[in-house]
Order: sequence, then structure tokens, then C-alpha cells
Amino acid sequence: MRYGMQATDRGEKGMRGNRLAGKLAIISGGASGIGAATARRFTAEGAAVLLGDIQEQKAEELAKELGPSAHACRLDVTRAEEWEALVKRAALLGELTTIINSAGVSIPGSIEDTDLEAFHHTMKINLDGVFLGCKFGVAALREVPGAAIVNVASVLGVQAGADFAAYSAS
Repeated sequence: MRYGMQATDRGEKGMRGNRLAGKLAIISGGASGIGAATARRFTAEGAAVLLGDIQEQKAEELAKELGPSAHACRLDVTRAEEWEALVKRAALLGELTTIINSAGVSIPGSIEDTDLEAFHHTMKINLDGVFLGCKFGVAALREVPGAAIVNVASVLGVQAGADFAAYSAS
């Protein structure tokens, strides 16, 4: 098996999975929420993962929980140089096959209550972060058969929530 992976019993209902054996994924926002759930599922299905997150301690704790196929990596999704470094680090582990853009922030506030600074902060993480993940992902994955970039979105992007103006817009 590649990346020192072993089949695990972490799949649903104790099933042993290998649908993602040989895959190597960067998961932004991988330390918590949807990113952490994705990492759990990917490793349960045999993939190796890099948990990219600014919550370094949480990412390290999750990587330890998931075992030798999981690696914690600092990633501020708004910084191009951190994306570039993480993609290079992934190449040291094997062939990168997947980018999951799941990092995001939601600061409650109506359009009237949200100031421009909070709006820009949300856009920087939720939009610029995805853009950078795609930018460096496309360059790294272009020649990889079956490679994928997955951008996680919210239903609030389809039907806006009055108390989540910036988040819905992003």
C-alpha cells in the first residue's frame, strides 16, 4: 500500500473500505467541521490526507487519531505561499490526487449589521481561499488521471439567510 496506509475499521458500521486507496488529498479546514468529517471518511476508505488548517493543534490531534496516513499542516487559505508550500509538501508524500476546499467562516450579521471589514474577512477566507486552492490545485493535478478538486459550499449560497449577509454572498 502507498503512503504507509493500512485498511482501517473506521468506515460506517465497521466496514473496511479501500475505495480511495492510493489517493492523497489536501483538505483545507481539515481540523474541524466538514473538513474533519471528510478526513475521517477519506482515511477510512484508504486515502492519505493532509489536514491544512490554521488550527494547528486541532489538526495535529486529529492526525494522531486518524493514524499514519494523516498529516497535520499549517494552512492559512488566504496566503498563496502557504498553499504553494502545502502542495510541495504533498509531493513529498506521493502523487497528489485531490484537493478539498472546505475551509470557511460564517460571522452572523444582517446586511445592516455587518461592517465592511467583517465582509472582507469572510470573502478573503471563503472566496480567496477557494480560488487559491483551485489555482495551486489545478497546477498540481493537471496531469493526474482521475484527480479532483471539490469545493464545499453552503445552501445559504443558493438561498440567502437574512442574518448571514457576508456568508451568503460568499
